[in-house]
Amino acid sequence: MQTLTISVPNPVQLLQRLAYAAAAALIIMNLLDAVFTLVYISSGLATESNPIMNHFLQMGPVVFVMTKMALVSLAVFLLIRLLKRRQAASLALIGTSAAYALLICYHISAVHLLGVH
Repeated sequence: MQTLTISVPNPVQLLQRLAYAAAAALIIMNLLDAVFTLVYISSGLATESNPIMNHFLQMGPVVFVMTKMALVSLAVFLLIRLLKRRQAASLALIGTSAAYALLICYHISAVHLLGVH
């Protein structure tokens, strides 16, 4: 008779796995945020309140999206590099991802204002 062995990761490993998932979600949600921002701005429903990103928006939507993706991706990359040494990096990725999730929910809640049927 064979015995079944189940290995349970320790809490630090679980936190790191969750942080990797949060990092991937963060990149995707950042792109969604950029798209929603451009749609709402082009429809006159919003303005870019971040003066730095507004500068890049004035250069064009492609520059805006590429800059936004590059900055957030760089921050995510740096936090991932710290994951094994600093538990705070995991918490930063998870917390930021949660904040972005709320932002995406906010964007979705305003879609009806676009008048799209």
